[in-house]
Amino acid sequence: MAGLGTQPAVLRLCLRAAAEWPGMAALRRGSYPDRKAGAGGVCMERLWVHAQRTPRGMENGKDPRGGAKRLDTERRRPHNEGAAASRAKRHAKGGLQAMKRLMATTVLCLLLPACGPQQRGQKPAQVPPFRPSASATAQRRPVAATGRLTIERPSSHMPGSLKPYSVSADLREVTNLQAFRKVYPLTDEQKRLLARQLFAANRTTYKQLFQVYENNEYHNLPSFVTTDVALHLYHCFFDYVLRTVEQEMLLKQLEKLTAACLEATADQLRQAKNPQVRSALLKNAAYFGVASQLLGRRDRLPSGTWPLVEKELQLISAHAGFERGAILPYRVDYSQFVPRGHYTRSQRLRRYFMAMMWYGLTPFATRFGNGRPSAASVRQGILLVRALERSGALTEWGNIYELTSYFVGSADDIIPAQWIVIADRVYGRNNAPDAVADPARLQRFITEVEHLPKPRIRAQMVEGADMPSPDYQLRFMGQRYLPDSEVLQRLSRPIDRPFPAGLDVMAVLGSERAEQILDGSPSLYNPNRWAGYRQERARLVQEFSAVPPRKWTSNLYWSWLNALQPLLDKLPSGYPSFMLTESWRDKS
Repeated sequence: MAGLGTQPAVLRLCLRAAAEWPGMAALRRGSYPDRKAGAGGVCMERLWVHAQRTPRGMENGKDPRGGAKRLDTERRRPHNEGAAASRAKRHAKGGLQAMKRLMATTVLCLLLPACGPQQRGQKPAQVPPFRPSASATAQRRPVAATGRLTIERPSSHMPGSLKPYSVSADLREVTNLQAFRKVYPLTDEQKRLLARQLFAANRTTYKQLFQVYENNEYHNLPSFVTTDVALHLYHCFFDYVLRTVEQEMLLKQLEKLTAACLEATADQLRQAKNPQVRSALLKNAAYFGVASQLLGRRDRLPSGTWPLVEKELQLISAHAGFERGAILPYRVDYSQFVPRGHYTRSQRLRRYFMAMMWYGLTPFATRFGNGRPSAASVRQGILLVRALERSGALTEWGNIYELTSYFVGSADDIIPAQWIVIADRVYGRNNAPDAVADPARLQRFITEVEHLPKPRIRAQMVEGADMPSPDYQLRFMGQRYLPDSEVLQRLSRPIDRPFPAGLDVMAVLGSERAEQILDGSPSLYNPNRWAGYRQERARLVQEFSAVPPRKWTSNLYWSWLNALQPLLDKLPSGYPSFMLTESWRDKS
C-alpha cells in the first residue's frame, strides 16, 4: 500500500485530473468539447431507453414549479464540436470551481477505500499476493476497514417503493413518446421490446458517453443515467492518474534504479573471480543494460556485454514471439513488447512500458519446464538481488512497487525482498559474489525458495527443456495478481476450452444469471465439452465468496471489481418494473 508520502501526491493528481478534463468547465451546462474515440477511454456502444410515466405536471415540457422549459432551437442545437467548444469557454468561469469541488469529492470517494494510511514509523510491509482459500469462513459485510479509516457502506440495494406498471403495445401511456420519436425514431422491433420489457437497446454513433446526455438536454428529453457513467468516470480517473504518476514520477525512479543496479553489477563483476559467477554477472550487466537502452539512456556498459544487449534488443524490436535470447537459458515471449493502451500516448510512456515489461516478463526460475533445476538462472537471480540491495536503490524500487501496488495490487511472482531474506540465511549478509558458486548452498537456496507459495496465475503450456517452470520465479518487478485474470485462466484449457468467456468472471463474482446463460448454451460457451469446467467454476465461486471485505477495497483494481458486484444481484420488488425483467439482468 502507498505510504503517507505517496498518497497526497496521488490525490493531487486526481484533483489535476478533475481540473484538466476537457468536459469539466462545461459540465454544468451540458456543453462539451468533442474528443476522439479512445482518448477518453471506453466508447459508448449502446443507448438505453426506458418507458416510464412522465411526472405529473411535466407534460409538454412544462414545469409545475414555475414557467415552461422551452426548447430554443436556434440557440440549442445537437452536439457540434465548434459550438460546443465555444460554449464551454463561455461557461468555464462560472462552473469550473464548483465542478472541481464536485469531482474532488468523487475522486476521494473512489480512492479512499484503497489508501489506508501507514502508521508513523512503520516500514512498508512486504505482503505476498492474496491467496483465496476455499476453507476461509469470512463472510462479506458492508464494512471496509482500511488502516485507521473505517468506511460504513450502505446495503447494495436500497428499499424500493414503486408499484409495478406496464405499457400497451402502442405505448400510449408514455407521455413524451412523440417528442422522443422526433429525435430517436423507433423501429417496430424497438416498440415491441418497450412494450414487453419496458426498455430497449439501440446502437449509437456517439463517441463519448456524455454526448448522449448532452443531446437529450438539447432536445428537452429526460435522460436515464446508467451505471456506465459512474464506471466510466472511475476508468477515466484511474487511467489519467496512473499514466501521470508513471510519466512524471515513476519513470524518473525507474531510470535511477536501472543506473544504480547497473553500476552495482559492474562492481560485482570487478570482484568476482569464479568463471561461472563472472558469466552470470556479465549477463546481469546486460540485463540492466537492456533496460537502460529501452529507457533511452546511454549508461556505460561493462566490457563484453554489448553483444548480449544487442541480441535482446533485436528480439524485442522484432516482437519475435517465444525465443531464447542471450541472457536467460530459456525462451521468453518477445511478442509482449508492444506498447498498448495509454502507453502509446507519448515517447516517455512508451519507454516506461518497455522497461517495465522487460523487468516484469523475464523470469529467474528455479527449474526448467521439464523439472530440471536451473542453477544458472538461480545464480543470476541471487547476484541480481544483491546488486539491488547494495546499489542504494532499494528506495526507488520500493517507490515503484508500492505505488503500482496501490493501483493494481501485489506481485504474483517472487519479489527481490523474498530472495534477499533467503540469501541472507543461506549465504550470510556480507558474502562475496563468488560465494554463489558453491553448489551445495545453491541447492539449499533452491529448496528454501520452493517453500514459498506458488503464483496464482501460471502459464499452462510450459513443458520442455527450453521453457521455465511457472512455479517459482523471481521477477525484478513482478507482474501483478489480478483476480479476473485468475478466473479466465483457470476456466480455460489449451485443448478443452481454449477461449474463456467474460461471463465466467461475472459468474464467479456471484451472478446466478451468468451461470444460467453459460450452462444453458454449452455449444457456445463450452463447445469442446470440457468435463471439469463446471466443477472448476464452482471452486472459484466458493473461493471468491470467502474473500474478506477488507480485500475488496485493498487497491483500486479490486475496488473496481467490487463496484460491479451489486449490479449482478436480482433486485427486490419496489424497483422500476423494467429493472425486474430478465432482460435487464442480462444487460447488467
